[in-house]
Amino acid sequence: MTQQNNDFKEEYNRLIQEAKGQIEQQQYQEAIDNLDYIIQNNEGDGYAFFLRGKSYAQLKKYKSALTNYETALNIYRETDDKKYQIYTLIELTFVYPFNGKVKEGFLAQQETFKIAKELDLPEDDPLYSYISHAAQMSDDGLNKMQSALQNVNSIPPWDKFGFMGRLMGYATRGKWQFYLFFIVWLILAIPALILAILSAPVWLPKMVYQMRRRRSGQ
Repeated sequence: MTQQNNDFKEEYNRLIQEAKGQIEQQQYQEAIDNLDYIIQNNEGDGYAFFLRGKSYAQLKKYKSALTNYETALNIYRETDDKKYQIYTLIELTFVYPFNGKVKEGFLAQQETFKIAKELDLPEDDPLYSYISHAAQMSDDGLNKMQSALQNVNSIPPWDKFGFMGRLMGYATRGKWQFYLFFIVWLILAIPALILAILSAPVWLPKMVYQMRRRRSGQ
């Protein structure tokens, strides 16, 4: 029995390293095939689900990526592995908007801050700079942020194709994506602002009247 366990452990380590190498070489489907085998033999392996989620995300199969990342996160929560909870939540911050879940993406990012404050990592750890930033945020500020995010809508009803969600997803991946998101948002916002200004004689007096009524308690 011990020999069988040792054999599986050796096979597991080989396949995990092979899958990681395949991801680095952009051989995502090959990595998924290896990870499928690992998961079939060990459904509680959070790292295999994490890597498979990364592979699906690179293939732009965001629904499958979301399922794998959420499974990995649940496993890491059960094992109280806070470090890999952060890694997984960072990926979910990107993947959620592509699945029409902008609010969930923001909440995932906020949760990384809360978990990061609980960790004590050395300065040479890749997460250290992220955690040191989170440590500067107060618990009260994080709670207010979470409360505000609960009122945020995900993909608006009018956004049939999830265009804004995809832009939000891209905006989390780097500077040029963020600038693209900002420019598109500006293009959409300017006509709305002009329309609001032109129609001000219609809606502004009514809004002022209602505000005065509320203040007077009527």
